[in-house]
Amino acid sequence: MKRIVDFVQAYPLSLKTHELALRARRRTVKLGHSSILYIHNGAGNLRTADGAEFRLEPGACLSFGGSVAFDWSNDDELPLRLTLLQYRTMRIAGDYSGLHARWQEADDSPITDRLPPPLAAQVGKLLENGKLAPGHESRLQVLMAELTMLLREAESLPSSPSEDQGMLRKTMAYMRTNYMKPLPIASLAGMSGLTPSSFSRGFKQLAGKTPGAFLTQLRIDRAKSLMLEPDMNFKQIAGIVGFQDELYFSRVFKKQEGVSPTIYIKRNQQRVAIVSGLNLQDQMLALGIRPIAAPGFPNFYGTASGFPVYLDKQLSLTMPINAERTIAAEEVTGLSPDLILKADFIRNENDAQWQSAANLVRLKERDSWESYLRDIAQQLNKERELQRIERQVKKAERAGARALSTFSRQGTWTIVRLLPGDCRVYGRTGHAFTDLFYRDLHFQPDAGLDYRSYKSCSLEELAAMNPERLLIIWSDPETVAAFASQPLWKELQAAREQRVYYPNSKQWDPWGPIGRQYMIKEMTDYFLSRA
Repeated sequence: MKRIVDFVQAYPLSLKTHELALRARRRTVKLGHSSILYIHNGAGNLRTADGAEFRLEPGACLSFGGSVAFDWSNDDELPLRLTLLQYRTMRIAGDYSGLHARWQEADDSPITDRLPPPLAAQVGKLLENGKLAPGHESRLQVLMAELTMLLREAESLPSSPSEDQGMLRKTMAYMRTNYMKPLPIASLAGMSGLTPSSFSRGFKQLAGKTPGAFLTQLRIDRAKSLMLEPDMNFKQIAGIVGFQDELYFSRVFKKQEGVSPTIYIKRNQQRVAIVSGLNLQDQMLALGIRPIAAPGFPNFYGTASGFPVYLDKQLSLTMPINAERTIAAEEVTGLSPDLILKADFIRNENDAQWQSAANLVRLKERDSWESYLRDIAQQLNKERELQRIERQVKKAERAGARALSTFSRQGTWTIVRLLPGDCRVYGRTGHAFTDLFYRDLHFQPDAGLDYRSYKSCSLEELAAMNPERLLIIWSDPETVAAFASQPLWKELQAAREQRVYYPNSKQWDPWGPIGRQYMIKEMTDYFLSRA
């Protein structure tokens, strides 16, 4: 039955006043619930754990949309005095058969926002001297109703491609290039042509995290790659990636990674070689370990090392092993690695030389990037990193699904790879690419794709399927042109209706967490350029 009620209501939990003396040291506050913070007098600064900074001054009011940690300081002649109201939200929905209510979980990556002046003024009237003014208990519920309206507004950003999303993507690209510079929210919002509140909400909808969290992740990821470089100390690394000092860098790093930079480096000094027909060095880098040797595919990727472009820089000190031919065991054992991780693949069977290597661990063939990640993490004692990596990838997948919803909701799709004399048609599951495309990004498969991985088809068989939309991947232009010139191809529904999509996908590799996120970004940019 159709819902007739569906809304979110906020309920107060606690109301406390805090005071910080003049020039007092920064103090860390951790909140487990959504909250609003009102400044009565004094002035200072507030910095959230994800790097967002706010100026505190009388009459200002901040809203935290979930669990958060922040530091605050007083730089005024008066004590900095503020009141903190924490609350929980409940979603209430129902139809003619009854109502259902459940508490909502606190967001682990909340938006921090400055409330508009009218609502801030109302908060100030209600929270007189850090407690409810006499007779105002009922008005607290009015304030909660106002907060509920803000929550609804935060969810109102449309998921279809828009000019705002285009500007947000340009801002993200700017942040990726300039992460080492001070990037206050107000400046980033101005670049996007949005107000700070609209920018923060839109950014989180698109990226799956707040601008501050996004910036912190960029800086920490770069710091981790620099830690693999010889002769780099923490002070140098902190300065390069944009942290104000070594101490603050170490504190943020530990909060983000769960261990200090020193312990992180000690855990990652193992000399490991990876031998595979896939870019499993992607999993190793995500886990924080740079291999001393890794497979390369120079003809396919077109790079000198044979590594994909998004891994090439991080693997500058890794010896590439050409995996487009048979790899001899002595190529790897001669490097004296502490551990060799080897997967079975074409032209690289486990012959006597490989089997005699005492430090060799064979990796089983898997059909998902997560399974390979777990296997490698287990061998490297990095299981504690799994949840962080998987959560990061899932956020990217959700953001990609929202951005691509206009395309994924339109009709059905077939994925093909065109090779000389061969048309590989991918099933709806059993391959990292199709699992991402159909399951995680929510594109709808054409009928007749109920099989795993892929199968080779003739052009006649493809014509019999007559796909509505075609996505061509990993195919050379000459081969695509040869297929497209054939009369039977021109009769395909997708070709007739100009629904053949042929992105430059050679660098798309969904078999690792880094490559998967790179592919989502590239795929999103490609489809939105066709909007």
